[in-house]
Amino acid sequence: MGKGVGAMEIRVLGPLEVTSAHGVPRAVRGARRRLLLATLVLHRNTACGTDHLVDVLFGQDPPARAGGTVQSYVSRLRSDLGDDGSRLQTRHGGYQLVLDPDALDSVRFERQVAAALDVLGRDPRRAADLLGEALRWWSGGRAFTEFVDDLALQAESTRLEEVRQRAAEARVDALLALADHAGAIDELETCIASWPLREGFRAQQMLALYRSGRQPEALRAFHRFRSDLGDQLGLEPSDALADLEARMVRTDPTLDAPPVAAPIGPPPVPADGTPMGNLPRRVTALLGRDVELSQLGEVLATVPLLTLTGPGGVGKTRLAMQLGERSTDAHPDGVWLCDLAPIREDALVAEAVTTALDVQRRQDRTTIEGLIEVLQSRRLLIVLDNCEHVLAPIREVIEAVLRACPDVRIVATSREPLGVDGETVWPLGPLPLPRADETDPVMAMESPAVRLFVARATSAHPGFRLDEATVSSVVEICRRLDGLPLALELAAARVRSMTLPDLADELSSDFRILVTSAGDPRHQTLEATVAWSYQLLGVAEQALFDRLSVFAGSFTVDDIEYVCADATVSAEGIRGLLAALVDKSMVVADISRSPTRYSLLETLRQFGGARLRDAGCADVLQERHALWAIDLVEHAEVGLGGPDEPVWMSRLDDTFADLRIAHRWMLTQGDEDGALRLVVGPREFAFRRMRYELFSWAETTLDLLTTDDHPLLPMALATAAYGRFVRGDLDAAVSLAERSLEAEERLGLPSCGLHSRTLGNVFYYRGQTFEAAETCQRTVGAARASGDDARLAHALYMASVGLASDARTEASRLLADEAVTLARRIGNPTSLASALYARALTLEAIDPDRATSMLEESIAHGTAAGNRWIVAFAKTELVSLAGRRGDLDGALRLAREVIDMWHRAGDWANQWLTLRHVAGVLAQRGDHEAATVLHAAVRLASAELAMPIEASDLRRVGAILEQLPSELGHDRYAAAEARGAAMGADTVVRSTLEVIDRVLGGAEPHGA
Repeated sequence: MGKGVGAMEIRVLGPLEVTSAHGVPRAVRGARRRLLLATLVLHRNTACGTDHLVDVLFGQDPPARAGGTVQSYVSRLRSDLGDDGSRLQTRHGGYQLVLDPDALDSVRFERQVAAALDVLGRDPRRAADLLGEALRWWSGGRAFTEFVDDLALQAESTRLEEVRQRAAEARVDALLALADHAGAIDELETCIASWPLREGFRAQQMLALYRSGRQPEALRAFHRFRSDLGDQLGLEPSDALADLEARMVRTDPTLDAPPVAAPIGPPPVPADGTPMGNLPRRVTALLGRDVELSQLGEVLATVPLLTLTGPGGVGKTRLAMQLGERSTDAHPDGVWLCDLAPIREDALVAEAVTTALDVQRRQDRTTIEGLIEVLQSRRLLIVLDNCEHVLAPIREVIEAVLRACPDVRIVATSREPLGVDGETVWPLGPLPLPRADETDPVMAMESPAVRLFVARATSAHPGFRLDEATVSSVVEICRRLDGLPLALELAAARVRSMTLPDLADELSSDFRILVTSAGDPRHQTLEATVAWSYQLLGVAEQALFDRLSVFAGSFTVDDIEYVCADATVSAEGIRGLLAALVDKSMVVADISRSPTRYSLLETLRQFGGARLRDAGCADVLQERHALWAIDLVEHAEVGLGGPDEPVWMSRLDDTFADLRIAHRWMLTQGDEDGALRLVVGPREFAFRRMRYELFSWAETTLDLLTTDDHPLLPMALATAAYGRFVRGDLDAAVSLAERSLEAEERLGLPSCGLHSRTLGNVFYYRGQTFEAAETCQRTVGAARASGDDARLAHALYMASVGLASDARTEASRLLADEAVTLARRIGNPTSLASALYARALTLEAIDPDRATSMLEESIAHGTAAGNRWIVAFAKTELVSLAGRRGDLDGALRLAREVIDMWHRAGDWANQWLTLRHVAGVLAQRGDHEAATVLHAAVRLASAELAMPIEASDLRRVGAILEQLPSELGHDRYAAAEARGAAMGADTVVRSTLEVIDRVLGGAEPHGA
């Protein structure tokens, strides 16, 4: 994209500099003029009040006519910039610098750093190149280096300096990953000279020296830093750096450089850059299954359903996930994991699968029918984990999918076959064992069971070695545990506190008592190992472990303290107990997350759950868990309206399975208050993340209510109403919204706003502009009265969009500007993304480049927040803008992505808006027959005049579509129109995607 209005570049990564579009420097002279420009850059694309500029330029001693003086400075600055007023614009009460993001070096820098960090793990060479280029854009000192007395500019300077230092660290990380230790050492000399007290550089320097065979120098580097830190700040190095030094002293093999691999290509990604699928990052490597992986890859290429069977703990889950990782290239629509372990009711199985695959419920469809509608034209792999306890319902899902979706493959894990026609069953055995009399460490390491035990023992106790002194005991332990991976890992965790002979003795005495005579011997071994590991825990450790089984997904320390702490397990002692459970491999810690998230392997979770039930404590913990979920969603409800929205969106994403279980628990207990709170609290998260499963929670809860006077009833009704709207059931949406209004008035409650939001959307969709505008006015008024800034920002956005669609551009702009100002003040990403969308709509007809820039900024803020809805909504408008400027293929590429997002979500209201844009693009491109088919379907859905759509664009597209009968001729037009009118909604989507693929593939248009 170009540089926007009167293209120029501004550089702030060092001294403030301005260049013209042709790279010619433009001098900005005078300290106050330069400070004025820097302040306007900091507040770019936002009106900066004259009073504020007076404070910045003159402080406590302004001249008599300060406003006029500022105006004079602005005039001279315009002259310096060669501006006619289109760039440095006068705004009511102030001034605004219109600046495209690409015109500012700091924005380009941060964007390139983010791109480099995204590829660092899979292509360190590319990351190193990107970061090196970005760091060269700095011209020596700090950003805004000359403005030392302005607090706001210095705050921004400090923030950018932190990004710069992180980028420098990341470049060294990339060089270390490439084993370019000499290059890393050279770079670190410069970094340490610039930032001598940043510990990260010192750790990298120690590691680079150590891996270069210069261990004494690495240790001297540590002591040099320790001395510098003590002399200058009176501090000691962190525990982590001290631990690194200790590991170097004992030549820890885990510090050796990893092998340098070729860059790993990313999985297929949609246009917004997010990976397809949802496979989680692996915390530990899969060991000992190379042969099976190779064989399974060949089998999976030829069968629709592959089921890995075997006892718990044999490694089915890890193997299935690794198989999925290796299969991404063969499945362009992604690899999707659904863990069924937390599902405790058959009725929830299909919904859990659809949610995991990011497919939401359809109007007038069963859950399985809706799933099939989305999957039947896709090439993807589904990994269904832990099926054994839900065999009947998961069998129904799998059979339906495989019947209707020829390009979908499924890998399932279960302790027994699923019994589905066409199923290929792969019994997974334990890891191969060494000979009983093996005494050669090298030969023993040929056994995968030994390799796994040694790897995990080394992690637990870095001093552990497999040698002539230890090999016999290791062989005995591996054979005693039948080569079962989970059993080996649990035993290996004990080498920190037990000698190998003692460990072997334990497994040959008490362990035998634990093994019963009935059932699968391998399963007996695992159960005995789990029970043995459990018995070695302290009483408090056992109590905490049992209680952790109540969580369906991952959890944080704060979550544990809320649910699990009491007189037996004190809140103060939880961190220590948790660390001990992690050390003993009873709990998994994912330290890549901040804060660290913990989880239980399913076999261990089941064991802990059984202990909880046997002790008669399960109901108490379920109750605490449900209360924790309520507390979480109610705090999130507030947090989603503020600057920490991304944090709360991520937390609710992580805990959605727990929210589902808590909601079901409240329903089964007849706790209507709790069930309503678990519907109302996360509603905005569900709207933004398109987790429309929540709408079915709302309707189920409303069906079971025995009271009509609960204060949350209006909001629950409005939540269900909004759900009906997005699914395209407009009559039901209106009915539920009116019931919400009636309940609110009857109970004397202040307006919740959501019912009016729903009604306004319905009126816009139906083209009822008067009713929509009136409803939006009431919504704005109620929002102002509520004192909720985020709610007001949304109401202003919605009213502005409606006015823009009704060609009332100036009134729309005023509301959009207020929304932008308010959103920037409260710092809420979704509010800002929505406000920028509204403002862009007012600019489409007069300044499409600036409108495009604003929509791209809206998408960036929406993406940062995890708000998939506003991202899809803004991209829909970019489709329209691409059509306006004649980039028809670009419009179709983007439309394909957006259609897919709406289709997965089951959001038909917005789907029809997008399809209407596509009909216009196809007609522009000369594909008149396909345009006619699609336009007929849009008319049948009553979406021909649906809003939002910028008024002039509605006229433009309408004029194009009116030419279709004359372009095709009467008979062909009538036939195409009849074909479109006869199509079902999902058929329309599939047909449109096929047309787009044909067009983008270069085929000739139909009806040209």
